Amino acid sequence: MPDGYDRDRDKFDSNQRGRIFENGTARFFRDSENGYAQESSTYRSDIGKIKFDKVKQRDGLTYTIEEKSGRIEGQKDRRQLEVVRELIESGKVHKHILRSVEGESISPDIRELVIGLVGRI
Repeated sequence: MPDGYDRDRDKFDSNQRGRIFENGTARFFRDSENGYAQESSTYRSDIGKIKFDKVKQRDGLTYTIEEKSGRIEGQKDRRQLEVVRELIESGKVHKHILRSVEGESISPDIRELVIGLVGRI
């Protein structure tokens, strides 16, 4: 990225980068003011489980956020999105937000899964 973002984050390992990204988005989007909390609960579907980065429970509805500070690709990301889809279809999650760093790559097969979720929420 031409703005120096990649250079700035080279000093940190992937876990640190992820935490920095989550904290930054929380401040930028005012997640806590909007009722979201960092959640440690595990959400289970028939095909797997996921721990979301942030969750909001309001009026019997569940709103979730997952944040990705790097590329979105591979089996782990695929599995998470499949679980999210099942949670939405079963009514356990009512709205899901996937946030990513601008300009990070998303593999074509994962992009299809994301696009498939858009119409379901």
